[in-house]
Amino acid sequence: MRTGELLLNWLTYVNEGSWVGFRRALAALTPDDNDGGPTAGRMMSHMSDAAYAEFFVGGTDRWRTFAPLIGGLCTQGKAVLCGGRTSSLINVLAGLCERGAVGITAIELIDRPDRVMLEGTPEVLRGVAEGAGVPYVPNLAVALCARLTPMGLRLESASPGAAPTNWSQRSFDLGAMRWVDGFLPDTAYEYRPRRGRPRHYVRGPRHRLVQLDRHEAIYAAALMNSVAILSYDASHGTLAVPWGAPLPDALARAATACAGMPAVEANGRSVYGDVPSEVAGVLMLAAGQRPPEPGWLRREHGAC
Repeated sequence: MRTGELLLNWLTYVNEGSWVGFRRALAALTPDDNDGGPTAGRMMSHMSDAAYAEFFVGGTDRWRTFAPLIGGLCTQGKAVLCGGRTSSLINVLAGLCERGAVGITAIELIDRPDRVMLEGTPEVLRGVAEGAGVPYVPNLAVALCARLTPMGLRLESASPGAAPTNWSQRSFDLGAMRWVDGFLPDTAYEYRPRRGRPRHYVRGPRHRLVQLDRHEAIYAAALMNSVAILSYDASHGTLAVPWGAPLPDALARAATACAGMPAVEANGRSVYGDVPSEVAGVLMLAAGQRPPEPGWLRREHGAC
């Protein structure tokens, strides 16, 4: 069993834990990699984007697995298994799929768990989910979109705070799309202690300093400065994100749920596929970005 699968099995068994425990578990599973395996940060992103687990819950250093569910993709008749899983659950699903004429495939992915894909009519997929005792969500991307909080509201509700003293400081360069040492005006800021996790801030409404998570701070700063980060290609159904400005976790999960597969890395960008225009519009609005083009919501006859 490969590292990603072993780690997901461990996450499912433990159910929740600390960031330190997650890093130790990954290190224990890759003792001979000589730094050739995935970093804890990248593995965390893989697990979060695929909706296996969420990290730094409520601003703490804790993680927890999601309950298993079968989520329909934006392509009709296809679905993906999300959340924690065990080998017994996979065996049950395989048996139900065989009896119900549903295709089930485990796609091997580098440095992350296999992606378990199912194919069949929505009615049959629902029956498989019920037989396995897990929920079925007909369109997972739409369901996740419905739970997003627009960036403007996140700024309004974020807790005000003061910048830590005697911590090293970095600023996010909205032109270069990367973190740089020192201070830049009107952007996102990262403060690093000698030990422990960094904190991230941005100047919100009324010029107060508010604390957000790392990726949210970038998009909040872009909103305050009217800077475009995301780009959508309606003809190909792709949503592109610069490597230096990854989507906030909840948005990344919704974007990944469109095709059920990781974003493709190319030309300095992460490109999510099979993204319908109504989903792209909701994601861009939630990120504080301008939607794809005028009339996108009206023309698609509804949104997430």
